[in-house]
Amino acid sequence: MGRFIFVSFGLLVLFLSLSGTGADSDCPSGWSFFEQHCYRVFKQLKTWEAAERSCSQKAEGGHLASIQSLAESAYVAQLASNPPRLSNVWIGLSGSRKGGNWQWTDGSPFDYQSWKRGQPNNFLSKKYCVALSLFSGYLRWKDQPCWFLRYFVCKFQPQIEGSS
Repeated sequence: MGRFIFVSFGLLVLFLSLSGTGADSDCPSGWSFFEQHCYRVFKQLKTWEAAERSCSQKAEGGHLASIQSLAESAYVAQLASNPPRLSNVWIGLSGSRKGGNWQWTDGSPFDYQSWKRGQPNNFLSKKYCVALSLFSGYLRWKDQPCWFLRYFVCKFQPQIEGSS
């Protein structure tokens, strides 16, 4: 009996010590936590610019998601794969000419790339925006005209209570 109480107390201490260190509770309801950021896929069809505005209105510091690693790419792909799977999904990358000048809406560096074969191809546009490709399981990117209507994924860094 004493051993059970000791183990239970130890688990309670462990749980309490982990609370507030970046658990899901730091994200608003409906958002998911991964690597110090909150993410949410919105299954509403919007242009790229309207999706970016929507992300900034839904959360302080919110933007269309930037993707900085293979692990982050896989996590966002898993979120986007939840039904219904009917559309490519806007992310926060855009450019103004073929092959260069890529910028994330959150200002993060453009160090990681995951283009679908044959992309970017600047199809039908002078300015182009980037979406996760439905037909790659949302793991690869394709450039598309910014006026296309797509689902979108937002990302922001939550403010943890007690931090400045």
